[in-house]
Amino acid sequence: MRDRPVVLIADDDPSIAHVVKVNLQLDGMRVVAASSGGEALRLAKSERPDVIILDIMMPDIDGWMVLSELRGLPETADVPVIVLTAKTQEEARVLAFKMSAQQYLTKPFNPLELAPRVRALLGTKAGPVITESKRTTVAANDGKRTVLLAADDVIFAERNGPTTQLHTFDQVYTVPGTLGSLQRQLAAAGFHRAHRSYLINLSKIDEIRRNTGAYTVVVADKERTEIPVARRQLPAFRRATGLKRESS
Repeated sequence: MRDRPVVLIADDDPSIAHVVKVNLQLDGMRVVAASSGGEALRLAKSERPDVIILDIMMPDIDGWMVLSELRGLPETADVPVIVLTAKTQEEARVLAFKMSAQQYLTKPFNPLELAPRVRALLGTKAGPVITESKRTTVAANDGKRTVLLAADDVIFAERNGPTTQLHTFDQVYTVPGTLGSLQRQLAAAGFHRAHRSYLINLSKIDEIRRNTGAYTVVVADKERTEIPVARRQLPAFRRATGLKRESS
């Protein structure tokens, strides 16, 4: 058991981060601060905070993407999150709760509210809505804004360097993090790894082709993209799709 609760504040405004830090430290908490989404994810993994205070509009990776990634990681899936943002639109508030944030606080705010809010969340876990959210939705960026995609709209995911691309019927979105973390998030929605670089929605397979012992999947996007099934993934892929082993 830790002597002091640990709170992570993620906000690119140093004055906001300072006010939050001072008020929580005066209440006996240890506070770590991140000024970007990427730094927030790194500190969430290394510091294992008890509560996270998260801004939405940040450089690098915005708060929606950070929240989605937090909920997809086993070590942070249950950590309570307070969204602290200048966004006052009701749509943003609803989206935050759909993504399993516990509280939503708009700027400008009363700093004296923060310690009681954090204390109220200590010892709690994110509610059961997390499981459903992980099954059915994923936050993704289309180059201009962050949207919440229904898992069934995603046809396949493709590794693209440090990020992952989500392909719907005719659009491509980007999410931070690895293909493995996305697989954990979407496994219950029927997604399966066919290759180290591809994750496929099994319900969106149009055709499975076999050629000289190798398999290729044709998915139901606009381009009818062909995705190879890696040899090491083949046994699990057969089980997932009901594909029978062909006699030689």
